[in-house]
Amino acid sequence: MKHKLLLLLLFFSSFGTVVIAQKAGKIKSSSILNSGLPNTLKIGKIKAIIPPPLATAGSGCKEESANNITVVMAASGGSGDIIEWFADQTSSTILHSGSIYSPSIGKTTTYYVWSHSGADYSIRVPVVASVFVAPATVTLTVSPTESPICEGTSVTFTANGGADLFEFSVNGIVTQAMSVTKTYTTSTLKKGQTVSVRTRYGITLDGILTETAWGKGLAEDNVQSASLSPGAVNSYINGIKISPSEKELVFGLPGNLQNGGSILLFLDTKPSGFNLVNFGDVSSISSTVRGFNFFNDNPSTFDSYFEADYCLVIAKDDLGTSYLADVIELKTGNSIIGSPQPIISVKEGNLGINVYDHGFEVSVLKSLIGYSQGDIKFFAFTMQNDIVTNSFLSPELSSSSDYGSVAIDFNTKDPNPVVVSADALIPCYKEASILISLVEPPTAATVGPDQFNCILNSSSLGGNSPAIGTGVWTLKSGPGTASFSDANSGTSTATVDLEGIYAFTWSISNGVCPTSTADIIVEFNIPPLTPTASDLTECASLPIQTLTAIATSQTGETIVWYDAATGGNVVADPSLSALGTITYYAESAKDSTPCVSNSRTAVTLTINPNPIVPVSGGDQTACALSPVQTLTAAAAAEGGESVVWYDAATGGNVVTEPSLSTLGSITYYAESEDDVTSCVSASRTAVTLTLNTKPIVPVSDGDKTECALSPIQTLTAIATAQAGESVVWYDAATEGNVVPDPFLSELGIITYYAESVNNTTPCVSSARTAVTLTINPNPIVPVSGGDQAECALSPIQTLTATATVEVGESVVWYDANTDGNIIAEPSLNSLGSITYYAESVNDATSCASTSRLAISLTINPRPEVPVSGGDLTECTDGTTTQTLTATAEGNSISWYTTDTGGSAVSEPTQVGVGSTTYYAEASDGVCQSLTRTGVTLTIVGIVTNPTANDQTICSDGTTDQTITAIAVGDSITWYTDLIGGTLVSNPIQVGVGTATYYAESSIGNCLSDARTEVTVSITATPAIPTATVSSQPTCADSTGEITIVSQAGVEYSIGEAFQDNPVFANLQSGIYTVSVRFKNNTLCEIKGADQIINPIPAEIQFESMGDCISKEYIITASPLASSYVPNNVEYQWRDNLGNPIGTNSNTLNGSDIIASSSAEVTFPLNYTLTITSTATGCETTNNIFIESVFCNIQKGISPDGNGSNDYFDLRLLDVKKLQIFDRYGIKVYSQMNYTNQWKGQSDNGNELPSATYYYVMEFNNSVPKTGWIYLIREK
Repeated sequence: MKHKLLLLLLFFSSFGTVVIAQKAGKIKSSSILNSGLPNTLKIGKIKAIIPPPLATAGSGCKEESANNITVVMAASGGSGDIIEWFADQTSSTILHSGSIYSPSIGKTTTYYVWSHSGADYSIRVPVVASVFVAPATVTLTVSPTESPICEGTSVTFTANGGADLFEFSVNGIVTQAMSVTKTYTTSTLKKGQTVSVRTRYGITLDGILTETAWGKGLAEDNVQSASLSPGAVNSYINGIKISPSEKELVFGLPGNLQNGGSILLFLDTKPSGFNLVNFGDVSSISSTVRGFNFFNDNPSTFDSYFEADYCLVIAKDDLGTSYLADVIELKTGNSIIGSPQPIISVKEGNLGINVYDHGFEVSVLKSLIGYSQGDIKFFAFTMQNDIVTNSFLSPELSSSSDYGSVAIDFNTKDPNPVVVSADALIPCYKEASILISLVEPPTAATVGPDQFNCILNSSSLGGNSPAIGTGVWTLKSGPGTASFSDANSGTSTATVDLEGIYAFTWSISNGVCPTSTADIIVEFNIPPLTPTASDLTECASLPIQTLTAIATSQTGETIVWYDAATGGNVVADPSLSALGTITYYAESAKDSTPCVSNSRTAVTLTINPNPIVPVSGGDQTACALSPVQTLTAAAAAEGGESVVWYDAATGGNVVTEPSLSTLGSITYYAESEDDVTSCVSASRTAVTLTLNTKPIVPVSDGDKTECALSPIQTLTAIATAQAGESVVWYDAATEGNVVPDPFLSELGIITYYAESVNNTTPCVSSARTAVTLTINPNPIVPVSGGDQAECALSPIQTLTATATVEVGESVVWYDANTDGNIIAEPSLNSLGSITYYAESVNDATSCASTSRLAISLTINPRPEVPVSGGDLTECTDGTTTQTLTATAEGNSISWYTTDTGGSAVSEPTQVGVGSTTYYAEASDGVCQSLTRTGVTLTIVGIVTNPTANDQTICSDGTTDQTITAIAVGDSITWYTDLIGGTLVSNPIQVGVGTATYYAESSIGNCLSDARTEVTVSITATPAIPTATVSSQPTCADSTGEITIVSQAGVEYSIGEAFQDNPVFANLQSGIYTVSVRFKNNTLCEIKGADQIINPIPAEIQFESMGDCISKEYIITASPLASSYVPNNVEYQWRDNLGNPIGTNSNTLNGSDIIASSSAEVTFPLNYTLTITSTATGCETTNNIFIESVFCNIQKGISPDGNGSNDYFDLRLLDVKKLQIFDRYGIKVYSQMNYTNQWKGQSDNGNELPSATYYYVMEFNNSVPKTGWIYLIREK
């Protein structure tokens, strides 16, 4: 899921919240930094009239080498309240204004925060920013160093570096509690288990508060305290330090007690405590409870934000001989002293309120003071002689008097409860883990029972299949050599080369651990060979014979007969004396051992019966076919018998194919033979085959086809047979009816079939001869397309004769009515006339029509085109009746108004001024001339003088530049003078200068009244200007500048007004046209190449997106509105101190940055990214805030109270609601505003069993997240 990393504005209500982030060891409060100028205020506590802010303290683990660490604290007030932070109770200098305060400090420091609304303000709440020292880096080494190591081997792990104490765990389960021992030895590790160590600083309970585990500085000190009151001179408290362990808190209280004095440290560790001193007395005579009970009997009121749950009492007895400590749980009725009792140590001799390094150390179980989570608050003071002195944990600022024995409202007093971060109650750890390579020992070897074998091969040796390791068989002892079917398989068999007793060993090894072995004893003997023997089979004799089985064995062996291949009964006489078959089985038995041959030899005795004579399939006689057929003799034997053919009744030769395929006759003899026994019948059966000759097919006299005659003719079919044969006609190729007279005497077609018949045998020809008779009809005469006659065209056209015939017929053209020649193209393309003759021809029968059709084609000549008498043009004589008449020569002339078509004109004339064209056409009475001849008649009116303007152009700098005079009129003629002068064919000016010419207009011979003067000039011009863009817009300067190269006597322009200065500045983006002109001749403006002022470079805009990729939190910067090309920019990432991080890339691996940080990382993380364009130099810097990182949410918890993974820690994620479901989908736990409350319990508080559970997280500002988590409980 992606989240935009945008600037966030945190709003806090009167029940304000704070976002926190976690790294190994400590949990830090986190927010976005606010900054402001310090203000000065002077306010006393007595004037507070609004509730104090709800404050959250901060804590951090600082590396020893680091000077400072940023610690984040938070506070929220009522709606609209201003939160302000101070260095002490009375300072008027505001350190910071805002809900989140993140000072960079080197030691534990107490700050004071209040709510401020207009003239109203609250008391100042002491909030501690705790600084502890992170242990040095710890590493693990292992002995032995070999890899891998066999499971069960004793392995020692040694922690190197680190702090004072070390705790070892295996797969997250503590196996050696926190101690000074740096080594851990075990022989119970299993493959895949991880050994971890974590280290922290520890303290010695000796009353000296200088160990590193106390952190840097006090949670509170009394520097601002007023002078001690009389009761506090020898009983005072100077501050408090806290050193947490996994289950205990050790309180360090620098100070002093005199006889009968006590320190009361009230603790607000959980919700719903006591704000009023209305709890019950303690039923005890201990010296520790006297001051407590006395204070309790005078009901006082704590500050409004403090609700006490427990009281830690440190007391010195009246005799001054011993110190005591108790934890009292505050209850209504009777408060009770908790058990077990705290452990106290004292270093006496504290000599004043500025001594902080010795005093009292008290170790208390966290559970004894009811602490489970969250910040805690302290309120402590000393009592002497049953009065409250003025020595408080948070100082009394002004009073040097004892508070006395009366009820006190601490809301009106200077001392206030101190808020200490939950993080300060968790030690600073460093951790290291190591995963060594372990292997499990091999499976124990086992084998099958010992064996006795009458063979040199064993059965399966029965070795077990190893779950771990691999097995191998070896020969341990024996008289010969051995081989194994699969030496690496437990079920392998063994084969030896000599008889005797052998021992085989099955060994299982994994290559690391000792090998496991087991032996099996196997005795091998060579078995006798299988007997040799042959079967006996005979056909039955008369009387029937007796057959006896025979087999042979080796020397020293005996044959034993059985009635089965295995098992069965021994047979004393293996014989047969009846029809049938029987099998006996011979086995060789050694005379000296119980071994017998591996198998028995089967010997079969058979006496078979003889088959009966075959049954004939009958003699066969047939007429020969063409090609000649094959006749095959047939005879049938009984089932299981075959017929064998011979060429004689007895003896003779076997015939494999008893057939006849030639003309003639043959006899074969069939004998029955049993398929199994090969016994034959006592006699043979004769079968005769005969083939007679067939006549040949008749020879046809040919098919007959004719066109019909009138009257119609008769056609007769003719065919010829061989001598001794006759022709018989049929109406079908096979079968059909006999036709006595095969003829045709009408239009149509018919086919007859001739068959040859032998006159002495019933044989006929193998086929019939077809003879077809056809009489075809004649087509009708073609239908004419008509005669054609036309006047000749130019070029001359082609006329083609046409005629149509019936479907299936074609037209054939001739040059005569009968006979004549065929004409392929009946056409005419010359002057004259011709006749063609069309005949119809049937396309299928080629029969032609009985007559032909005549068609004539004619092309007539045209008369010549008329010859024009000439166009006529005259100048007007000033009358309206002036007339011109058109003339032309030719055959019978007719005049028209157009060159084709148009209207006929009887009188072709032009009357008065104007112009008309007439067209003359010739005719010979039949054809007209191919075209008409035009004649134009024109009477010209008065000719108008030409119109013209003088012409001036600017020089192009060449000497051959030319300008030509132009005038508008009829036909223009140019002269050198207004009257007379020389005719000018080309009125031009070449190069710079001026010329004058005179234009005269004419129509034919008619001239204009006067000539028109025209002056042409080429004016000198400046040089073509050149210019450059001397500067383009940048992010710093939004305008550009163009500079034109200077010229003498000119002025300059870039598209609008001209100016004397060739430099044009402050130009906006656009395309500018550069030009110059002479100052004394502004007519000619010379333009140069356009110049382009680029747009202002786009502002670099980008957004940053964070996403979890392969459990790494990756921030990716992407351009907005295409404001830059990613390949044309440079990237600079920096941390909140301005130090460069990451690479010149659009991505930053936040996980790597966090992991590589030597200082404690506090959320939110504030990075900056500057993107600079390599092309324009523009750059943009944006802040990037990471509120939380949850790419690797916990996968499991083990709530065993060892301080590691005891609860599902989501304090970084601002979870609105968490729900836990079991594997059946049943909800077992739900919590609103979740932080770290789930320790494996159900909603009703019962412990859930070890299992995998599924969670659903709902957030205030993002979509829900789901996943799974293991719950692991110690067995």
